[in-house]
Amino acid sequence: MLIATWAQASLFSQFTDTNEYVLTASREYRCSHSNVKRFFYRAFNAMYGKVGRCASEEVIVELLKLKCLPVLFYGLESCPINKSQTRSLDFAINSAFSKIFCMKSRGDIDSCRMFFNCLPVADSLYKRKRTFLCKYISSSSILCHLFASTATDECGKVQSV
Repeated sequence: MLIATWAQASLFSQFTDTNEYVLTASREYRCSHSNVKRFFYRAFNAMYGKVGRCASEEVIVELLKLKCLPVLFYGLESCPINKSQTRSLDFAINSAFSKIFCMKSRGDIDSCRMFFNCLPVADSLYKRKRTFLCKYISSSSILCHLFASTATDECGKVQSV
């Protein structure tokens, strides 16, 4: 599995240069997503501060999906994410929905997310990772060909889930 670790590390070198993702020392390759969440909150609060209560909830949710969620999801498909990190990213989205609709109930927030077609983070990352791996496997890059077997194995794992 060391090969997959180095392949992913080479893909993430652009993120570590800007400190958007912090690589943590451990037995396997991991990322800290605290900066990503901070950038998401910054983007959401800037957008929400501009439109505030002038726009309808529908417009605010669409702006959230179009402008803020890409900040949260950028590059996550090439990084291994565990369940606690997924829940943490879901909490960030739930906080935004809580602020938009002025509600605290988890069930109500989940209903609003379902109504506005805002998928849970695990489902969104599944789709993004599957797309990323398919493009990675079919790429003409020498680096991608070098690690294509690892990507194919990972793609099989993702599709079996």
